[in-house]
Amino acid sequence: MRYNPFFQKFVAYLFILGILTSCNQYNTIPYMNSEAPSAENLILDDDGNINTDKIIIHSGGLTYKLSEAVSDKNNVSGKLVVFDIDKAASLTSSLEGLYEDTDQSEEELYAHFIDPSQALSEGDDIVISVDENTGEIVLMQREGEALKIIAAILVVIAGLIVGMAILLLIACNCPHAYVFDGKKYIYTNTVFTGAIAANLERDDYKILEDYLTKSSTYEMIVKNEENEAHYFNLLELIVVSHSENTEVIPDQNGKIHAVSNLISPKRIIDDRGEDLLRFMSDRDDLSYGFDSQSEESMINAYATFERPKNISNAKMIIKLKNSEWGGLVYKTFATMMGDKYEGWVEKNRKRSPQEAEEAMMEAGIPLVISVKNGDRWVEVETIDLVGEVNYNTLAVSLDEKYFTGDEIMIRLQAGFKFWDVDYIGMDFTKEQTLDVQVISPTMEDVAKLNALENDDDLYMEHLQNGDSTYFKFEGLNSTADKRTVIMHSKGYYLSNEEYEGDPYWKQLVKLRAPGGLSRLSKEIYSSYQRLVLEPSISQ
Repeated sequence: MRYNPFFQKFVAYLFILGILTSCNQYNTIPYMNSEAPSAENLILDDDGNINTDKIIIHSGGLTYKLSEAVSDKNNVSGKLVVFDIDKAASLTSSLEGLYEDTDQSEEELYAHFIDPSQALSEGDDIVISVDENTGEIVLMQREGEALKIIAAILVVIAGLIVGMAILLLIACNCPHAYVFDGKKYIYTNTVFTGAIAANLERDDYKILEDYLTKSSTYEMIVKNEENEAHYFNLLELIVVSHSENTEVIPDQNGKIHAVSNLISPKRIIDDRGEDLLRFMSDRDDLSYGFDSQSEESMINAYATFERPKNISNAKMIIKLKNSEWGGLVYKTFATMMGDKYEGWVEKNRKRSPQEAEEAMMEAGIPLVISVKNGDRWVEVETIDLVGEVNYNTLAVSLDEKYFTGDEIMIRLQAGFKFWDVDYIGMDFTKEQTLDVQVISPTMEDVAKLNALENDDDLYMEHLQNGDSTYFKFEGLNSTADKRTVIMHSKGYYLSNEEYEGDPYWKQLVKLRAPGGLSRLSKEIYSSYQRLVLEPSISQ
């Protein structure tokens, strides 16, 4: 099988971008090749002469190399000159070392830098330094006598990326919720995840940790830790008091369900009949990642339950979260859009909410739940993004009219590697009268409080990275046998990310077909396997 060179090159670029950590901070990362312990080794040719073509520096949409380079064991210095674009692209492709027609040795080293400030220009004095103890390599800019660290470096041996952590490419979007546990604030969940435009604004219900079960107050902080603008329409707590043997789980519409007799499936398989039961039969954080082999764009899992004799109040219970890989795929797509990304975002913001939701469905982003009714599948629920920080548990009501045989069959459908499902079960517990409190926050800032109290046109705003708001909720039932705390929020957020370069129109057109983003995910993962997993295993 001949792999798509475009995606192999693109994945190589993504691995270079691995120096960007999950929340857009720029830190050094470990040196990747223990057999090349000095900066000098980066640019010496076979005769021991300096070969500056081996160092490639990307900044502000341009590519540079070093001129007038001098080196000693742990430092290389020189001046920036603009690198020939075609030559730079050729050397970048050598990161893969997989092209059948390549003439380059698989033992050559190439060093790629990304300048996060995009402030470099031709003629700047640059120093590359290696810490001989830790092996970390940094790119520094000389300003007078001072040196300013501006980027970390990723070094690879043509296609042999050892120990590369794809998790460095996590896209951690949306507001972050931190809950006070009595000593410190713990990052526990995200708020209205996936509502990436005003036309995708929605209600969000998430179970939060109840660390201080006998306290009548609950404290939390919501932060903007991204390059985004956040708009909060509503934020409140729903506190449900109940017995110890009852579990309380919300659905996506905010209805609270009592659960006391969960039934696990007797069988779960994928499209090829492979057994998935071990992944989704227990709440043990051993999850299924929708990474089965399939000829279809979307990935399916089929759960079969015994049908009880007396069916009422049927609901499916699912414990799940979004995958970190999905963030990488979206960033890939955004990068493919290049300088047209902002215009594309603006165009999508003008769509109706229904059109925007349908577009996400076609791309393969939500998790779609269907029930087998006779010989056809009936779609009953679309699960919105829930975030990748923690597993979230949701209930999905099912109409008994669909259950016609001796078994209940559920289909879960999602884009390739976009979701992690830890558990799926059924429950038929009768509806109960529950003790439910809806508590608004206590706040000194009257304007913020007014913006959050009702679902209206008033919004509390976090417009910059670093903005945060402290919330205190008072009057929680502190005498209940057990209580469940649910955060109800509504709002949306806008990305301030900017991308450069020409769009990859030929590849983008292919993504317009249903399941396009899922297919993109498959292609990236195929390249990831060839670039990272297979070479690592072979060593």
